[in-house]
Amino acid sequence: MPDSERTTQAPTSKTPNNPGSLERIWKRFLKTPGGRYGLILVASFTLVAFLAPFLAHRLPIHWQDPASGASSWPLIREFFAPADTTEANLERGINFLFLFIPLALLIWKGMNRFLPGLGKVSSRFISLFFGAIAAAALWAAIGGMIVQGGGKDWFHAEAPPVPEMDDIRQPEILARELLKLTPAEPSPAGNNAAASSLEKLRQTVLAEKDRLAEASPDDLRRLLIRPLQEAAEGPAFTATTPALVPDIPGLSYEKATAKTAAGGVQDTSSFDRARWNRAVLEKMFPETLTPMRQFRTSFLILAAASLLMLLGLTYICLAGAWQFSLSPRWLILALAGVLLAQLFTTPPRHDYTPYRQMAANGQGRGLFPLIPYGPNEQGFGPQLPPSWFVESPLLTEAAVITPELLLKNLRGTENPAAERLRAALAAHKVTLPEGQAAADIKPLVAELNRIIEKDNLYDPEIGATYRRDQNLRPYVNELLAGRELSRQDSQRLNRLIVEKALPGAVLGVPAGRWKKPLHPPGYHLLGTDESGRDVLVRIIHGARVSLSVGFVSVFLATVIGLVLGSLAAFYGGKVDLLISRFMEIMMCFPTFFLILAVIAVLDRRSIINIMLVIGLTSWTGVARLIRGEMLRQKKMDYVSASIALGASDTRTIFRHILPNAMAPVLVSISFGITGAILTEAGLSFIGFGVTPPTPTWGQLLSETRDSPLANWWLAVFPGIVLFFSVLAYNLVGEALRDALDPRETV
Repeated sequence: MPDSERTTQAPTSKTPNNPGSLERIWKRFLKTPGGRYGLILVASFTLVAFLAPFLAHRLPIHWQDPASGASSWPLIREFFAPADTTEANLERGINFLFLFIPLALLIWKGMNRFLPGLGKVSSRFISLFFGAIAAAALWAAIGGMIVQGGGKDWFHAEAPPVPEMDDIRQPEILARELLKLTPAEPSPAGNNAAASSLEKLRQTVLAEKDRLAEASPDDLRRLLIRPLQEAAEGPAFTATTPALVPDIPGLSYEKATAKTAAGGVQDTSSFDRARWNRAVLEKMFPETLTPMRQFRTSFLILAAASLLMLLGLTYICLAGAWQFSLSPRWLILALAGVLLAQLFTTPPRHDYTPYRQMAANGQGRGLFPLIPYGPNEQGFGPQLPPSWFVESPLLTEAAVITPELLLKNLRGTENPAAERLRAALAAHKVTLPEGQAAADIKPLVAELNRIIEKDNLYDPEIGATYRRDQNLRPYVNELLAGRELSRQDSQRLNRLIVEKALPGAVLGVPAGRWKKPLHPPGYHLLGTDESGRDVLVRIIHGARVSLSVGFVSVFLATVIGLVLGSLAAFYGGKVDLLISRFMEIMMCFPTFFLILAVIAVLDRRSIINIMLVIGLTSWTGVARLIRGEMLRQKKMDYVSASIALGASDTRTIFRHILPNAMAPVLVSISFGITGAILTEAGLSFIGFGVTPPTPTWGQLLSETRDSPLANWWLAVFPGIVLFFSVLAYNLVGEALRDALDPRETV
């Protein structure tokens, strides 16, 4: 080709958002070993979360009353106005997205077909409008969290008025001050019925006066705490001067006593008296008790930092949106979203109609979901194992509470069951061991199991004695009716008789687990929890909360990380130094404990707050990744060309560099969702998660803390679901990393 015909192309970057590049990445992603399987799992969990109300709910989708001919749609009404939950706003948001996403796709496809001209028009003001909406959403979410945490008084917080051991700062000084009081002058608070509480406290210290000098601070606290609590909970102290107690809103002697006109009888809540007495005690013994009312320093620091962060994010939203131009099609989608949101503004209606029972009695016809039970519906029987599981009636060593109780009951319990068991042991020539260690009772447990398996402990006296017992009644009635028990039922009856013979010595097995199910197949496939709620239903509905935490918190963390990392990389110098040091400070704190500290400061358990806290504390990884990638991209020719053409810094960052630096962040987002799900599960497991009874996977796992082996299904099935959800996002992250890495070959 002649040199005159050659054209020189400006250097361009290999942008991942190029359609051809995206298609190649998608093909590479699907060819990776775990990409397809991970995507299938992610899609399955997402669909289950969206469709949870139509998969498992106690309300019918449609109900027909044959008497009046009227029909209704109870579940559809519940879908738009959730009532059976403590997180109604979260439920509304998920249901809104379930309808809006397919609606938006249909509207977009229709506009491309019938209104193609709209796509050729664009305006910065439309982009600025959406930037303002994003900023307003941040103010509503983060600002709302701070406002809720602030409560009525932003500057002061009150601890519970009844003191605890940790509230006694200086027990030695408190003991000395109490010894100075005399019965004649019990306290400067006045000489009334409350003086007896202080006198009792003084007498407690006086009785231990000889060893006060040698007692440790912890010993003094244990000595003082109980009479100090009784003084706080006792009759209200009278005040000789108004200045005796501090100026606390709502705290007065009149409110503490609230004496009625008839006879001056006290008529007040214990909380008001305890507040008043605690304040008086703090004045009487200054510096010895932790103040009940304290200045909220930590909360005010958090509120100020949140305000500064909101101002910065607002600027980023507006400045970043100004660099883009959107077509009017986005306004049409926004209008459709607003109209759709109006359907979710109806007030909730608590519908307690027993639709299933009415349908079983022929009082109506209904189209029920696949599993006709609600996530918070109780009454199925506490801690029932899966319906396909049959529990062995044999004893285990773990079922023996203590060897001492077991041997004591075998020797001394007097009831028909104990006498029958001792006779069976004598027939087997079993002698009771002299020792009481766990190793000494192993042969005895084996003999008891042999009796349970092969003997018949039932006799007429036992039948007459325990016929009305709820657990033994079904088996006793069968025998009294002349019917023989199966070998399995005979073993179960023997186990129940052994429990009656050894009361309090062995852990009982609820006989409800052995009753034949009076229900269709598949009833409680995964068992029930301690409140009798279906575990499978709670797992399905728990997917909504757990996955929502992952998506929302990671989205917030990604936005913050992208902004700070981009600014640090582009400007460098002092800006980079300041942001990098701030990132390192944030990384010094363990994220989980930092989240616990923030939740404790807010003093409110809400899933929205948990999402925000996880997002606000997990952005450092994204910031470091985008900073490193932008430092590399900043040296490329297209950045120099953008600056030479006079583009502003904001346009260069958000329009040119940031889209080309997103590849490693996409991988981080996938792994971040995994981390957020596990963090929420950990918070729920220790009791800092969503407020019950709204289910989450971590909350289901927390119910097994006391007896993980006895109620194994409460740990196994939620744990399996949690494992596969984490595995799915890890597989997607690995596949994305391989697809975006040009050095990898598939």
